[in-house]
Amino acid sequence: MPTREYVKGAIAEHAQSRNHPYATQVEPGFVTLSNDVDSDSEKTVATSKAVKAAYDLANTANQNALNNNSNLYLEKKLNGADIPDKAEFVKNLGLSELVYRAIGNGPNQVPDINSFDSKLNESGYQVLPSGLMIQWGVVIGSTSTMDVRKFSTPFKNKCFVITGSYVIGGDWGQGISAEIRSKEEFLIVIHDSLGNWSGSRVQYIAIGY
Repeated sequence: MPTREYVKGAIAEHAQSRNHPYATQVEPGFVTLSNDVDSDSEKTVATSKAVKAAYDLANTANQNALNNNSNLYLEKKLNGADIPDKAEFVKNLGLSELVYRAIGNGPNQVPDINSFDSKLNESGYQVLPSGLMIQWGVVIGSTSTMDVRKFSTPFKNKCFVITGSYVIGGDWGQGISAEIRSKEEFLIVIHDSLGNWSGSRVQYIAIGY
């Protein structure tokens, strides 16, 4: 029968030897350490170095993926400046090409609503974005060449044309004529068949800028 000392020595010798089974997924045993990051072995165990290398590779791949996909997104801080095809973008939003037009009075520009100035009453005017003014009014007809009338709103530059008609007509021989004197004044005359001037009420329309 083996003595206690023999058994104790045999156990110690076995413990120090390499004569042990390898570990499995269900049984304990020896394992082999490995620095490989591309191994699919079930008999080796990754070292800290292998784990760090795998982490670094994954982090690099993730960053590369973000960089490669950066062209798929817009940067908020650029406020749309990085939109590659702005015309197509506007089209997809259902907007018209007017969004590209500048505010102004020139060709292909969108006029500011404030450029449509107007005064809507019996003696008023309408200003268009180009600066053209159409104005109208009612005055008493001139009784002499010196008896001029003033536009209710003077033209800034020039009056192009003026025409008029009498508000309450007289006989069939009555006529009317109008003459531009300046950007501020005009002469408008009602005369009868004998050439006499009448101080009747006259309505006129004048165009200038």
